[in-house]
Order: sequence, then structure tokens, then C-alpha cells
Amino acid sequence: MWPAVMDAIAGYGRVPWMAFSGSRPLSWADGTLAVGLDSPGKVANVASSGHGEVMQTAIKDVLKVQVRLDVVLASESTSAVASAESAANPPVKDADAPSMDDDDVDDLTGVELVMREMGGTRIGEIEH
Repeated sequence: MWPAVMDAIAGYGRVPWMAFSGSRPLSWADGTLAVGLDSPGKVANVASSGHGEVMQTAIKDVLKVQVRLDVVLASESTSAVASAESAANPPVKDADAPSMDDDDVDDLTGVELVMREMGGTRIGEIEH
């Protein structure tokens, strides 16, 4: 439903829509919706401009629910969520991931690789 909420914000004005462009809902708890923005400048702008109230109105119009809004920097909240998820689900090592001490690793330069894999030809080098 987030695209519909963003469309509703656009109906209130271009400036609030720009403030929330690139935003995404992150969590919902106890009537508070955490919305992540992609830059600290946008977070500060929303906090000082009153665009948060426009977002609350748009959410009420679209979803028919009154929310409190918590606008946060998406990278901070995403890293907290990611660290919690990684603690719960440890990463599985890719069985085919290359390693520097792998016997199958080619020690080719970029030109040699292009010549071998793509049939390229070395034309010459520029001396400096």
C-alpha cells in the first residue's frame, strides 16, 4: 500500500512528496510507524517542516488508521534489523565462493583474460 500512500502525499503537494521520496515503511509497533528515509537531510527536513503531519494524514486517508510517525535514517534502521536477522540466521557460506588460495584461480591480467575468453587481440601499449 506504500505506493498508494505516496500518491496521496503527492495530492497534498510536491514538497511533502519530495521529502518522502525514496522512503519505505520499516516497522509498526504500538500505533507507531517507523518510516525510513535515504538521507539525513531529508530526516531533518521532515522533522522541522511539518511534512510528517502530511504523511500521517495521507496514511489515514489511504489505510483508514491513525498512526504516530517515527522518521529515521533508513541505513541506521536497516543495519539494526539486518544485525538482528543475522544473529537469528547465521550466514551460509557459498560452497562455490572463490578464495585467494584456491587452486583453480587464474592469475591472468585483464588483457590476457579478454584474449582467452573473448578472442581479443592486444594492439599495443602506450609508453609514458
